[in-house]
Amino acid sequence: MIWIYRRDLLGQSISRCVAEQAGQWISGATRRGTSVYNYEAIVRNAKLIRNQNLKWQAFFANVPDRSLLAVVYEDLLSDQLRLKFQMQHSEPFGHRML
Repeated sequence: MIWIYRRDLLGQSISRCVAEQAGQWISGATRRGTSVYNYEAIVRNAKLIRNQNLKWQAFFANVPDRSLLAVVYEDLLSDQLRLKFQMQHSEPFGHRML
C-alpha cells in the first residue's frame, strides 16, 4: 500500500479551496470560476483534511510496516524537481544530448 499525504496542512487546505471555487482539480485543466479568500472555507477544509488524515493513520496502524509506503507529497515533489534538473543537466556517455 502507498499512502501519499501532505505535511503542509494549510497549503493543502488552501489548494482545496481554490480547486472547489475554480472547479480546477488538476493543473492545466480549464478553470470554470475564480477563487477568492475565504477564511471559513480554509478552516473547514483544514479540519476535514486533518480528520481524514487521522482516520487513515488509524487504518494504517494495523498494517505491517513492510506493507506500507508512506510518502510525503512535498518530499515527492522536491525529488521530482531534483530528478528533472539532473536529467536536464546530465551528460550521458560523456556527451551532452541535444
